[in-house]
Amino acid sequence: FKIVHRIRSDPDKSRGGGVGVIHRADIILTQVFLSHGATFESVSAKFKDKDGVNIFCACVYRPGVLSDAFFSDFDDFIGSIFVRFTKIVICGDLNIHLDNCRSKHATMFSDLISSYGTHPACHGPYPQTWSSSRCRNLFSQSDRIEEYCC
Repeated sequence: FKIVHRIRSDPDKSRGGGVGVIHRADIILTQVFLSHGATFESVSAKFKDKDGVNIFCACVYRPGVLSDAFFSDFDDFIGSIFVRFTKIVICGDLNIHLDNCRSKHATMFSDLISSYGTHPACHGPYPQTWSSSRCRNLFSQSDRIEEYCC
């Protein structure tokens, strides 16, 4: 296995060390650097599918208290991805309980990503070993991507 990672830019502000994507050594990933607001961390990479088409993969982590600035930052981030790539996978931990339909933040987030034709996969079938309370982790894909394990 190999890793593509991004070290936390200011480790003195909080504990931890950043985000990363671990992948099989036979899959060649190229790191893609995208800027975004300070409300979340990310590492992004692209790789080719079996037909040679680029697939963009972003791993995101949103620590701390959820602010309205996050939604603006994440909207800008996704917008910059969708103008460059057609096959997109976004995964990570946003610490938003997407399974709580009464949550203002879950609704705001679902509306945001739905506007790009994406959907949180935890609203669909997910492994039976996950409880609905664990649906803070986002595994989202664009409608333009085939089922592909990365």
